[in-house]
Amino acid sequence: MIKKQVIFCVLSFLLTTTVYAQAPNEPLTIAFKPLTSGNQTLMQLAAPQAYAFNSQDTFNQFWKQLDVTGSAAPTVDFTKNMVIAAVDKNESSGGYTLKITDVTLFDNALEVDIKRELPAPDCMVSAILTQPFDIVIIPSTAAQKVSLSINTKVVSCGS
Repeated sequence: MIKKQVIFCVLSFLLTTTVYAQAPNEPLTIAFKPLTSGNQTLMQLAAPQAYAFNSQDTFNQFWKQLDVTGSAAPTVDFTKNMVIAAVDKNESSGGYTLKITDVTLFDNALEVDIKRELPAPDCMVSAILTQPFDIVIIPSTAAQKVSLSINTKVVSCGS
């Protein structure tokens, strides 16, 4: 009888803890793993964008727009994971970076925080079209939409 009570108490605690950790209106920071990043894509964007993918097929379609080398999209286990991508707007020179820093789940929506760095006017940059992107893997969620929170920093190259 005591053994059954102990098991019941442990299960009750675990269920209560799980419900509290995923309570509505409480932001939940999502751990992520880097998948790939780069500085050139085939996309034409006027502003940074965030994307979420729950299947290999939709990720493959996105990859065809993104990848300039023509390689196949990385394979992801979408039974357990999803892919989050952040893609910057097109820039007329080098010196731009984009990095996903946090992913938060809040009210069935994902907020993707990115750090975007721009070269200051004193920087010598390459004369090449660039479009930084960063792609990460997160555990699957039921999120219905994705939004971006952008932290932009101008990086000085002077001494």
